[in-house]
Amino acid sequence: MTGASDGIGLAYCKELAKRGFNVILLSRNIEKLKKAEKEVKQVNDKVLTKLIAQDLSEIHTFDKYEKLLKDNFTKDMDVALLFNNAGLSGAGLFSDFSTKEM
Repeated sequence: MTGASDGIGLAYCKELAKRGFNVILLSRNIEKLKKAEKEVKQVNDKVLTKLIAQDLSEIHTFDKYEKLLKDNFTKDMDVALLFNNAGLSGAGLFSDFSTKEM
């Protein structure tokens, strides 16, 4: 789950933990991630968690994003669902944004 340290992202993580899913939490701030992990463990202390502190605005190409996923998300855990809750904004028509560049 990107954007996992608070708000909707954290709510998704708690709900997934409640249903028995292991959770990988990704956000920019490691301290907020540690706090979020504690909240997830309060819901279900049997789920596995993994924390990844990464500012996704620093990843500008699809290849770098794919490497982040491969190196971190799928290395130690099977991933069944990915909730991308991190936002990115820009000016222009939606049709002008490429899926190959972020």
